[in-house]
Amino acid sequence: MATVRATPVAGRGAATYRRQALATDAPHAEPDRDAEARARAAIARLPALGGLAALAVAADVAFNDFLVRSVGSDWPRESALWLSRAGRFPRYLAAIACLVALIVGLFELTRPGVRLAIFVRATLATFAGFVVAPFAFAIVAPAASLPVPSVLLTATAAYALAILLGLSAMRWRVPPLQRAGNGIATATAICAVVALVALVFGAVGRYPRGLQVHGWAHQAGEVLYLAAPLALGFGARLWSTPRRARYVAATVLIAALLMAGLLAWARAVGPDADDLWYAALHLDLLLRFGLRPYALIYAVAAALGLLSFIADRAEGRQYGVAIWLWLAAGFSPTTAVGALAFLLSMTLIARAAAARAVEGAGDAA
Repeated sequence: MATVRATPVAGRGAATYRRQALATDAPHAEPDRDAEARARAAIARLPALGGLAALAVAADVAFNDFLVRSVGSDWPRESALWLSRAGRFPRYLAAIACLVALIVGLFELTRPGVRLAIFVRATLATFAGFVVAPFAFAIVAPAASLPVPSVLLTATAAYALAILLGLSAMRWRVPPLQRAGNGIATATAICAVVALVALVFGAVGRYPRGLQVHGWAHQAGEVLYLAAPLALGFGARLWSTPRRARYVAATVLIAALLMAGLLAWARAVGPDADDLWYAALHLDLLLRFGLRPYALIYAVAAALGLLSFIADRAEGRQYGVAIWLWLAAGFSPTTAVGALAFLLSMTLIARAAAARAVEGAGDAA
């Protein structure tokens, strides 16, 4: 209980009294500090099912977008149908894990203990409400039953939420290259929504130059999309821990194997590899040089994500999972799983930036 003492104060006519509460045992101060500490600890760790979401999305892309589509007519019909049915498990697992991790991640990021402005917190919560429910319905409903306007509206709201998350990440004082990575990721989301809107208006004839604007936004967005994981991975500097030298060597080996695997897949598939690559990840700017540039960029970015995941810092796991989700989602994803992976990646980037600023680089700007 707070103790109170009365001190006489000189007044005009008669003596008045001023009540002073001693701040040494004020009952409301400690709970506020505890709530803020709990909120900061929550955003520093990986949200529930976050790691499972990254693995499931990667498995979904590798199995359904690359393996199943690569089979074509070479396999018997029964085997192709079996592969298609088997691909439902990683797809549904990825969708559910991403949705749960997204809800938990957004809830913890918008808690009162996190130092975000009330307007920013309310805006994030509002857009999250517009996005989460339609995605939950899209997971269980057949694609043919979804009205096209609602799909476009949900996709636009999802990109708007991604942009808000990126702007929130840029508010925190973090190392310059890492802050540049946050800005590049935000610019990627802006290019994605511009490309989507321009494509829709150009296709219906409302904007004659819509398809041209879509092409410009898509090319610029692809460049930013490929640069974002590299800037985030190098900017975090979680890979430079001296006692992790053996992990660095193992990660370089894994990156080399990943690059070799992509190139071997492209050679085995043949001329259809470029089309399958674009269908899976919506990347085609560098296809004139083959898949080697993409294989190199993906291998380096995946290695940086793995190194961030095994780093000692608490937010490293979020950076690692965010990079892997970013790579698996592709640029401007059009499926529910891809959009959820992209949103979850942006959420983890914002959480990791907030946790990194809290631990060492200062609070929000």
